[in-house]
Amino acid sequence: MARVFVPEPRQVIEAKASIYGEIVPLVPVEAKLGLEPDRIKAIMSKALTTFDDDDYLLLDGTNVHCAVAISIICIERNSVNLLIWDNRSGNYLNRLLTLDDIPQVIFTGSEKKIFVTNDVHDPPKLDLPMISLTTGNDLNIMEPDKIKENMIKILSNSQAEDFLLLSGSKTHNSVAAAILSKMHGKINFMVWNATTKQYVLRSCRFNIEDLQRQLSTGL
Repeated sequence: MARVFVPEPRQVIEAKASIYGEIVPLVPVEAKLGLEPDRIKAIMSKALTTFDDDDYLLLDGTNVHCAVAISIICIERNSVNLLIWDNRSGNYLNRLLTLDDIPQVIFTGSEKKIFVTNDVHDPPKLDLPMISLTTGNDLNIMEPDKIKENMIKILSNSQAEDFLLLSGSKTHNSVAAAILSKMHGKINFMVWNATTKQYVLRSCRFNIEDLQRQLSTGL
């Protein structure tokens, strides 16, 4: 039976998504993981290493939860079935993201950059250039592979030291995370902290060696 992996389970989501398969929560409801991608990855990794061709990742919850989940899956896989919420129909759409055409990028020495998927109302107070991964009507696109094609053109000039600012569309942020994790094996996230009203910087590695160590040690 197909499974639907849910980053942050909620009752309404489960009712709509259960038609695709068995609901598999990735994070316990009572878990307080905050803004720490490494902690989120540690909780999600064991379940997501069993992700199969017939399974789905539901993109709902915080951007950091979705970005970490898809990046874990992409460590060992080149495609992932996504469930994306469609406001018009009031249902989830099944969409495939393919990643076998993502180049590994070894590019260093240039100025660090911040990649964003949409306008940021409270930009981080860092003296770094901000590069948008979307233009025009890109944010209305519901096809992950089309989003990927547009982003690869920009992210081909990225380096492992660059940042991904998580804000706005879960689909676009998740696709960007999948591309960067494939390219560099790590992502430097910028995550909004609602308490301090500023972005915090958090790095997380996504490679097979780190995943195997985490699974064997639990760290």
